[in-house]
Amino acid sequence: MYIGNFLIKAIVTFNKKVLLLCYSGNTKIRGELLKKFDLPGYKPFIFGVKSIDSTFAIGLSNKIVKDIGVNITLSKPFFISAIEPKHFGMTTTESYEILLIVFECKAKSDKLRLSEEYAEYKWIDPKEYKTEGLYEYLWPVFTKYNDLKN
Repeated sequence: MYIGNFLIKAIVTFNKKVLLLCYSGNTKIRGELLKKFDLPGYKPFIFGVKSIDSTFAIGLSNKIVKDIGVNITLSKPFFISAIEPKHFGMTTTESYEILLIVFECKAKSDKLRLSEEYAEYKWIDPKEYKTEGLYEYLWPVFTKYNDLKN
């Protein structure tokens, strides 16, 4: 969810594992513009959608349930940091940062029903994030998550 210069995201956890998702590449679902900014490979984040009649927490929760087909419990944000748009594959001549806010969402089950937006998923040990090919801008999120869980 992108709100002005804020980016609200969530990582989904179950039994001390973190969910990684791989986009389907279906442009009818993702849209050409969004597909342009998708970096290849698995990602630990799910975007939320904000509507006028809901808070971002409700929008984020609803989006997660829609995307993975399992109920979740939304925790408080555990990571807040400023990042540059280039980390999402965006190119711009403007100099600005986006405030990234990450929530943990605890899944009620590890059996998912993915929406058409996603092709596959896997559960990983969050301590092994560096071996999963995740982009380095995500490493501080996992470092913070692991620090909080130890």
